[in-house]
Amino acid sequence: MLCEAVSNGVMRRSVLGTFAPRREWIAVLRPNSQLLPDKHGLRVADYAEALYGRAYSYRGALASRVPIVGSSGDGSVFCSQAIAQAFQDYGMPLVPGKLPAQIYPGLLFDSPELTDVTESCIRELGSIADADVYRQLVETAEHELPGAEMRMNRKVFEAVKKELGPDLPEHVYSLPDVAMWLKHEFVSQAPSGPM
Repeated sequence: MLCEAVSNGVMRRSVLGTFAPRREWIAVLRPNSQLLPDKHGLRVADYAEALYGRAYSYRGALASRVPIVGSSGDGSVFCSQAIAQAFQDYGMPLVPGKLPAQIYPGLLFDSPELTDVTESCIRELGSIADADVYRQLVETAEHELPGAEMRMNRKVFEAVKKELGPDLPEHVYSLPDVAMWLKHEFVSQAPSGPM
């Protein structure tokens, strides 16, 4: 699975359904070294997963190229920011001197931590023999479940936000954040010892 920020928000998508109609529209970058779990036992993928459900930031994407616009500050993220944020939270800044919100896709190619492995990771489909494989890829990519799930999650989150108003902490930006907040609040307020 891939975790990516698209117009519906940060969601999971099948690697098998990932394709681009033009070769120059897809790139694969990998870390230069093996990334072991950090001191908390977490990997970069765990930090990426923590962003799941966040809204997509069109304003942030624009601000990464035109800083005068300013980011939204509402917890939403854009594609390259989500990647950079996951690595930053893991403890490996991808572009030294840049915050994740300042990293637009092209800057990832300049990262001293990443190597372009696109040629060894993609398959170009062009012959009639590939027609069935291509059709299968497109059908997998167009499967509506991830997008539908994300739209539902965003609607539920907006309803929770409206209902709780100022009682919802500022750092809660998505439905998974709500779940984590409630878990911590509930545990901290639970009586200790037998009842």
